[in-house]
Amino acid sequence: MSGSNNNDDNDYNKYTINARDLLQVNATIITGILILLTLVASNRIPTPIEITLILVTVIPFVISCVFILIGILRSDRDRKKDFKIASIATIGGFVYLTLAIIYLLLAPNLREILPPSMIT
Repeated sequence: MSGSNNNDDNDYNKYTINARDLLQVNATIITGILILLTLVASNRIPTPIEITLILVTVIPFVISCVFILIGILRSDRDRKKDFKIASIATIGGFVYLTLAIIYLLLAPNLREILPPSMIT
C-alpha cells in the first residue's frame, strides 16, 4: 500500500513548477500580450480603453517576475513566500488576460448594441 502512495507523490512532483519555469511563463506571456497589442493596432485604430486594457494585462506578470527575482536574493523561507505571491499574481494575470481577450472579441459587437455614450 505504501508503494501506491509513493507513486502518487511522484506523479505530483512531475507537475510542480519552479521559479525558473514561472519566470519563463511570465516572459512568454508578456511577449504575447505585446504581440496582441501590435495585432490589434495593425488591424484598426484601437480605442484608448482597448490600449489600456491590454497594457494593464502585463502588470500582474511583471509583478510576478519581480517577486521571483527578489526571492532569488532572499532566504529560503522568504523565497517560498515570494514564490507564492508570484504564483498568485500569475494566476490573477491569466484570469484578467482571459477577460481582456473576451472583451476584445466582443467589443466590435458592443459598439453596435450599446449607445456611443457608454462606449467612450
